[in-house]
Amino acid sequence: MNSSATTASRCGTTSRRRARSSFWLAAVNIYTGERIRYPVAREQWSVHFNVSWSGKIFSGDGAGPDGVANMTPLPEAKTLNPPVNNKWIYLFTPIAGKFDTIKVGGEDVKVGKFTVEKLFNMAPHDYSKRTGVEPNLMFTPDDKWLVFRSKNAGQRAAGLRRRGSRRRKK
Repeated sequence: MNSSATTASRCGTTSRRRARSSFWLAAVNIYTGERIRYPVAREQWSVHFNVSWSGKIFSGDGAGPDGVANMTPLPEAKTLNPPVNNKWIYLFTPIAGKFDTIKVGGEDVKVGKFTVEKLFNMAPHDYSKRTGVEPNLMFTPDDKWLVFRSKNAGQRAAGLRRRGSRRRKK
């Protein structure tokens, strides 16, 4: 059980019936009802998101070429050319500071910002529903590791990625 009072929702659009032009990840404090929304860039949109045990960081599993982020706004819904390259495992870390507040459905919602880190290249991963495998991202209880599944080069495998373990360019 998550020890935090925060739960993450799926990334969405301003409305599923309207244009797919703005993407966001939302969190709700289940004790206070406080809501916060974090804008997500189109190229960082993911099909699935997860929240860490501490409730302080989020992850995303990217998306394949048929994902919502690779479509023009409705009613066209045409595939972008070239497609958005968002086949990555992402780490989203909220930036502390002052939040803007907007009204959504008559309720106050804070709007925050993320720093985004690409943790693992999923380009060779099979995202197809028929033959692929869902990454199913999970943080370890100490928030130090992100565990996921992948089907790269035709083989199913589990992966581990330590937060901050990516080699940095100097």
